[in-house]
This record gives sequence, C-alpha cells and structure tokens, in this order.
Amino acid sequence: MYLAFIIEVVKRIHINCDLGEGNTDLDREMMPLIDACNIACGGHFGDDDSIYQTIELAQQHQVEIGAHPSYPDKQNFGRVSLDLLWTDLSKALNEQWNLFKTIAKKQDAQVSHIKPHGALYNDCQRDDHLRGLVFMLFESWDEKIHIYTNARLKETKLRIKQELFLDRNYNDDQSLVSRTYDNALISDPNQVIENLDRLIFHQELLSITGTVLRPQFHTLCVHSDSPNALKILESIQRYCESKKIARV
Repeated sequence: MYLAFIIEVVKRIHINCDLGEGNTDLDREMMPLIDACNIACGGHFGDDDSIYQTIELAQQHQVEIGAHPSYPDKQNFGRVSLDLLWTDLSKALNEQWNLFKTIAKKQDAQVSHIKPHGALYNDCQRDDHLRGLVFMLFESWDEKIHIYTNARLKETKLRIKQELFLDRNYNDDQSLVSRTYDNALISDPNQVIENLDRLIFHQELLSITGTVLRPQFHTLCVHSDSPNALKILESIQRYCESKKIARV
C-alpha cells in the first residue's frame, strides 16, 4: 500500500527547459512539450526582443515563465566560472532581473521561478557561501518565487524546487559530470526514457559508475541546446501518454 502510494504520487512530472537562447524556431517546437521555461535575460544570452518573444510564446502555450540569470559572460555562454566581487556579481544579476521583470510586467506575465544558468548554477551547488548570497538576492526580488537548484539543502525557508537533468550524467555524489568530459551529456532519447522510467517507478537514478542514487526532485530539465533535445522532449511526451503520467 505504501509503495503504491509513492508510485502514484511520482506519476506526475514537471518538465522545464532553458529557452530564449538564440534558436527561435526550435523554441517554437519545444514550447508545447514542456511545463516551464527558463528564459535567458542578458547574462549569457538574451536581449529585449528575445525575452519578449519567448515570454509571448510561453503565454500562448500556458507554460510557466522563469528568469535564467547567469554570470555576465556572453563570450563563454555563461559556462565558465568567474571570480567576481560580490558587488559586481550582484549588480550584474540585478540588471538581468530588472530587464526581465520590466518586460514581463509589460506583457502582464507572471514569473513563477528563477534558475541560475551554467557555471553560476554549478558554483551555487558547490559553494555554500556563494549560494547563500545568490539565493538571498533572488528572494529579495520576489519572496514568493521558486528557485530551481540541484543543491541539496537540508533546511531552508526559501521556496526551493529540486531539479534533475534528464540529458546529463551524474557523479556518485550527485553532482553533474563536467561538460569537459565526453560522457557529460545524454543524447540518446531511449536512454533518457530508461532513466525517466527508473526515476518514476523505482525512485532511483544510476550515476556514471552505476551507483544507485535516490534523488529528490520536483522538476526535470532538458537543455534546448543538447543534441537531440527536440527528439528527447517528443519521446518524453509519448512516454507520458503511454504510461498515463500526468504533467504538472
């Protein structure tokens, strides 16, 4: 009875995707297949037009809208850690949020969440001090907003949604395999579905070494720039329909 109850609860999944990163045509195909989008807001990519267009597309498909701030580093797409003074980093993040929020307000769009991008996301997972500063800044923007993170937080008053990546491999400590390694990404839709099935029906995930992980998660991510991202999302959609798994 208890196991059946857990399985029934987990049979509702939530898929998010990073969009507004320069591929408008792909965004149009992906948006109907996801539940939430994380929109680049000028740090690693994005400007007024791309933010406006992506929010408008999300509204058309009733997809949750989130900000996707990053280190101010378009040259490296926000995927390189920067050693910035907190005053400089907080200024850059505030500028991104103000741009995003201003455009969202003009479109009467509700912002549901914030998800740091790339190296900032990973650094917030590894560095407790940086995470504390960044997440407190996010909360100062909107105390009712959710924060997507892979960091395992024992106790917090923040509104956290634990995230897992369906298109990435994990180390034994549940950290992401670095993109500097060839096996960091999962591009085979069949492998993604196999991992998703294991998560839903066994509440577990295998690390890159085969170690069984039992992660908590509220939302599952597919990166829009991952190889076969569209095929992966289409496979997830078919899988959910065939297994009668609800999307929330």
